[in-house]
Amino acid sequence: MFEFLKHQEIELLNQFVPFHPFRKETESHDDLPLLAVQVSVFACGGIAIGVSLSHKIFDGDTANNFLKSWAAVFRGDPDKTLLHTNMYQGSLSFPAKDGIPEKSIAFMDSLWFEEKHYVTRRFVFNAKEIETLRDKAKSEVVPNPTRVETLTCFLWKHATAASRYGSTSRRASIVAHAVNMRPRLKPSMSETAIGNIFWWAIAANIPTDEAETTDDDDDDQLCNLTKLLHESIKGLDNEYLKTFQGEEGFGAISGFLNQLQEDVDSLEPEVYAFTSWTKILREVDFGWGRPIWIGVMGKAEPTSRNLIVFVETQWSKGIEAWVTLEEKQMAILEKDPKFLAFASPNPPALQACDVCVSI
Repeated sequence: MFEFLKHQEIELLNQFVPFHPFRKETESHDDLPLLAVQVSVFACGGIAIGVSLSHKIFDGDTANNFLKSWAAVFRGDPDKTLLHTNMYQGSLSFPAKDGIPEKSIAFMDSLWFEEKHYVTRRFVFNAKEIETLRDKAKSEVVPNPTRVETLTCFLWKHATAASRYGSTSRRASIVAHAVNMRPRLKPSMSETAIGNIFWWAIAANIPTDEAETTDDDDDDQLCNLTKLLHESIKGLDNEYLKTFQGEEGFGAISGFLNQLQEDVDSLEPEVYAFTSWTKILREVDFGWGRPIWIGVMGKAEPTSRNLIVFVETQWSKGIEAWVTLEEKQMAILEKDPKFLAFASPNPPALQACDVCVSI
C-alpha cells in the first residue's frame, strides 16, 4: 500500500473495484448488481475497499450513509442512530415514473457519453492556494465564494482555454454542477433519505463577441464565472425545487430537460459536469481508523464525458480534483503554467501515509 500511495498510478485503481466506474449502461449490462464491493488486502496488511454503486438508487449522500452504517455495524458501534436510514421520504416527495420519453433518454445519453479518447488526471490544490484563488474570485455579488465554487470556476476557465487553444473562435460552455436537494427543501429532507435526491445547477458562459480575445484579465474571468455559478446554485431554492415534487413534478422535470436540449442544440456548447465529494466518505470507519486516501476512478472508459470530481484530502485541508477530459485537451491543460501555478499534478499521498505509519 505504501508503494501504491507513493507512486500514485491512478490508472490501476480500476483493479480495486468490482466494475469500471462511470461506465455507460447498455442492455448487455442489465444483469449488473446495484451494489458490489471488493476488498483488496495488500501484503503489508493495508486494506482497500472498492465499491461500485448504481446511480439508479445511489447519489453521493446515499452512498455515504450506506458506507457509514455498514462500518458502524462492523465495528459494533452502540450508537444506532446511524442505522436509521429514511427509506421512504425520497420516493414520497419524488415518486418514480415509468415511461420516460425516448427523446429525453437519448438526449441525456448524448450529453453524458461520447466516443472519444478520454483520460483522467488527478490534481491537488492545497489550502493556501485555494484561499488565494478564493480572494481572486471574490466580487460584490459573491463576497465569499466557497472552495468548491472557486475551484469549479478555476477549472472551467482553464479547461475551456485548453479546448480553444490555437483557435480564434470561442464556443459557449456550460457547467452542470450536482447539488444536494435535501437541505434546500423546506422543511429540509433527512440527510439519510435514500435516492438520487440531487439536481443540476446549470451555468452557461456565452461569448458576446466572436472577435473577443482570450487575453482578458484572469481575475475578471474567474470573478465572472463565479458569479454565473453562484447565481445558478442560489436559484435551486425551495420555491424552485418544490415544482419537481409530487405527481406533477415529472412534468416540470421533463420541461427542464426539453429546455436544456433546446439550449444545447442551439449553442452547441462544451459541457462540463462537476460533483463534489468533499463532505462525504471521510468519516467511514470500519474500526481501524478513517481512510487515509480516497480515490475516484482509474482509466477512463472509451465512452465518457468531461467530468470533474472533487475529493477532500485527508491532510492539510486541501482538495483533489479528478479531471476527465479529451486527451488532446488534457495535454494542453497539463502544460498551462497559469493552471499549474495552483494545481499540483498527481502528487503522492505520502503525507497521509506517513501519519498512518507513525500511528
